[in-house]
Amino acid sequence: MKKILPVLSIFLLAVLSSCATIPQKVKPGDTLVIGNATIEAFGFENTGLGKLSGTIHTGIEITFQNTTTKKERTIRTDSDGNFFLSGLAANQPHRISKVSIKVEGGGGSTTHTVTFTNSEVFIPYDNTVTNIGCTKYIFDGFKNEVRYECRDHYKMRVAFKDISEDSEWADKTINDQCGLR
Repeated sequence: MKKILPVLSIFLLAVLSSCATIPQKVKPGDTLVIGNATIEAFGFENTGLGKLSGTIHTGIEITFQNTTTKKERTIRTDSDGNFFLSGLAANQPHRISKVSIKVEGGGGSTTHTVTFTNSEVFIPYDNTVTNIGCTKYIFDGFKNEVRYECRDHYKMRVAFKDISEDSEWADKTINDQCGLR
C-alpha cells in the first residue's frame, strides 16, 4: 500500500496538470486567451504509424508566437477542445504559429504538424479575456492540404461563462479577436 500511494499521487498530478483549466486568480497585467479547436481529418488512414481520421478534440497542441519577440508558448486542448492560456505578454501582438496532433498506433506514433506563416495577429490586453473563438482545422490527406473554418466566438463565450464561474476571470471583459485569417 505504501508503494501504491506515491504512484497514485504522481498519476493524479499528471492527469490534473494536463487538463486545460482557467486560473482562479487574476494578477495585475495578466492576460487570458480562450478558444476551442477541433481537427477534422481524412485521407491519412494508411500512414503506417497510426490512423489520423475523424473528429478530434482532445490533445491538440496549439503554439502561439509573440510576433515581436518570437517567443512561443504551447497549450493542449481538453476533452472538449477548449484551451485557456494565461500569461501571454499583454498589449503585444501574437499569432497562432502551429497546430499539432500526435497519433499513436501501429506499433509507434507520429505527429502531424501544420505551420502557419500567414495567420492573423491578435493582441491580448491586460486583465481582459481574449476570445479567439472556435476553429475547425481540416486536415485533408487526399488534397495534401490543411484549411480552417468556423470561427465561432459566441459558442466560446457561452462555454467560458459556464466553466469560469469560480474564477476571477469570469467578471472580466471578453474581447473577441480572430486568431487566423
